[in-house]
Amino acid sequence: MNVAYINPFINACIDVFDTFAGIASTPGKPVALKQPGGHGAIKGIIGLNGHGVNGYFIISFSRSFLEKIVTRLFDMTSSASTTELDDLAGELTNMITGSAKAQLSRQGYFFDVAVPRITHTLPDIPDHMKNTPVIMVPFTTPSGEYTIEASMKAVT
Repeated sequence: MNVAYINPFINACIDVFDTFAGIASTPGKPVALKQPGGHGAIKGIIGLNGHGVNGYFIISFSRSFLEKIVTRLFDMTSSASTTELDDLAGELTNMITGSAKAQLSRQGYFFDVAVPRITHTLPDIPDHMKNTPVIMVPFTTPSGEYTIEASMKAVT
């Protein structure tokens, strides 16, 4: 996978978590995978298709990490429900993908973004993407860790 595809997602994560939740994110070393690993309990996935690029983006969170964000945003002292955490994961996935899409379009890569899907299991990957390499990047924050995985390929 071209590094030009993953860097906008890394930058988008740093920007969104800082702007939205006031949380500094530090990316770790990228790792190449043959298939997605789905590291967190709650995962957001978005398909990215069209205009010369096909792929998907997955962001994986632990429940405790999302609960810390909810507490920080809404000054809550009680635990958030699974539905609330799923909604937050969907919003974060959408914001990160939107930011990355804008960065990619400035580089000449144009694609349509699907509605985020939230899952608690390993997401289903489209058949045409199953043999495409995946880049996984772990992030650390003062509130916990999360990972992103992206797989994109140019199509003609």
